[in-house]
Amino acid sequence: MKNLSFVVAGLLFPFFALAQNPVARFFDNPAVNELNCSFEYTVRGSVPLTGDGTVWMSGECFKVAGNGIIVLCDGVTRWMVDEETMEIYAESADDVRELLNDPGALLKSLRSPVYGKDSLKGTFDYDGRTTDITFTDIRVTAVGDNKKPFTPEDEVKGLVKEGYILTDLR
Repeated sequence: MKNLSFVVAGLLFPFFALAQNPVARFFDNPAVNELNCSFEYTVRGSVPLTGDGTVWMSGECFKVAGNGIIVLCDGVTRWMVDEETMEIYAESADDVRELLNDPGALLKSLRSPVYGKDSLKGTFDYDGRTTDITFTDIRVTAVGDNKKPFTPEDEVKGLVKEGYILTDLR
């Protein structure tokens, strides 16, 4: 009987771990939750490529920043900001729903995910190459009524005022 208890506990552990996982909590109701985290990745190959950055998501909106590039999306438009050249490219979000342009799709598609209390590790394939990625410091919070919502378009307008050049490809 004691062994059966260990077997049952072992079978149920992944379900309890997933229930406590902040990523799963975010996707339970992304319209009223915000997810913030940091990430590091390594693209495997003869010369590995590495990078890091931050992610913010809420509803259909997201912001991914890393390696001098910021990607902003409001669910309708996606803006790619190159901080070095001070250029911004606007595209329809419908045209760019792929793993590297949508952190929600990437989080859902990880192979062999390993969840920690506030972290997630996994791999994904893109363009024939395998990438190892680790998300850390994952925080999921409810969007408060008295909190001004983040709008990517407002951030883009602010960057244009700072001298960034906007090219609209929509």
